[in-house]
Amino acid sequence: MTNSITATGSSYTLALAGTPPGLSEQSNLIRENANKAILYLGEYLRWEGVLDFVVRWDNNNRFSWTGNPGFYAYGGVLDSGLTFAQHESIFGEDLNGEDYDLGAWINPSSADDLYNYGQSMFIDPNASVDPDTPIGETGGGDFLSVFLHEITHGLGFWSTQQHEGISLVTKFDQSTDQYNDGNWYFTGPYTVEYFGSPVMLAATGSRDHYSHTLPIMYNLNREYGLYNEKWNITNLELLMLKDLGLNVVNFLDGYSPENITNDNSFTEGYVYRLRNDSTGKFIFSSNSIEIDIITGQGWVNEGAAYASPSSATTDLYRFMMASGGHFYTSNIEEKNILSQDSSFTYEGVAYQVYSTAEPPQGSIPVVRYLSNSGSHLYSTSELEQSNLNASDQWKNEGIAWYGESI
Repeated sequence: MTNSITATGSSYTLALAGTPPGLSEQSNLIRENANKAILYLGEYLRWEGVLDFVVRWDNNNRFSWTGNPGFYAYGGVLDSGLTFAQHESIFGEDLNGEDYDLGAWINPSSADDLYNYGQSMFIDPNASVDPDTPIGETGGGDFLSVFLHEITHGLGFWSTQQHEGISLVTKFDQSTDQYNDGNWYFTGPYTVEYFGSPVMLAATGSRDHYSHTLPIMYNLNREYGLYNEKWNITNLELLMLKDLGLNVVNFLDGYSPENITNDNSFTEGYVYRLRNDSTGKFIFSSNSIEIDIITGQGWVNEGAAYASPSSATTDLYRFMMASGGHFYTSNIEEKNILSQDSSFTYEGVAYQVYSTAEPPQGSIPVVRYLSNSGSHLYSTSELEQSNLNASDQWKNEGIAWYGESI
């Protein structure tokens, strides 16, 4: 397994693992097609670190393979909500050690040929991404296309909130919303600007696909695969990846997303929440200079959470913790105690808020959570609070203060 380089200068490795003896003669062609999928995506993306791709047969029966699908996405999700490959692509840090970062698990029944839903697949002898390439009547689709599809999951098309009992919220889930029609939509700003509206997601199967009702030109990540043709990258997938934090350096047909408006432009008196996906930490700020400085330096501006009241009843005090996180309190007694603690550095008054004593009707409660690792998170989102309350990793410490509704 050696390092290779894409057209945009990104480094990667590719391995085949657990290849059945019956596929030994086809293994080189399988590798060529998987490698072409990586190079194809690498024409548009620039990632940090060295991404380790794999085509791996599930010889240990890790999956149940219900319905006999041929493939599952290889990878996993960090506590930050980023996948392993997504995090490394953005920050250059390999957090999953010697394991592969992304790729495809293959159904172990594919021992003498590649099968998808019980039907033989096309393994392109020319490893071509040309959409006009005939793939015959195999029924199981084109292996190169399916592998390309699976690695987009590894790069962030990954939903955990579609499954019951999982409190972890991925970056993909954070970019979705359920509308009044009952359907879920991807709402990333770059994607919406390009597509003209939020993108409807799959109503059946896995939510981290877009709906089969989209125009057929969008086939790479659709709900029901069009297995009689090659699947191709379009600006839709590229903009969705950009909304997921990936560095997209090229687009098709001369498209440029540079004119996207910033919905998080600063408004005086508003309080903004920013998160750092690398550290998992959050910060509240109403200081435009601070927000401008840290945005883009590992911090993502999530937008205005509430406003600092003009008729506030107390100050909000901010501390820097020795662990690198921030701690906020509107309780003067707690503030005085922490000021004597060497592991807390008092940074001053952040802004003014309503105390918990007599908040006005319609004000926004800010709920404080303590994690098992000792960090704090402050939330105004009922959905986020519901997820945190269901997690055994977080303790709800109650309402810490109130902000003005905006």
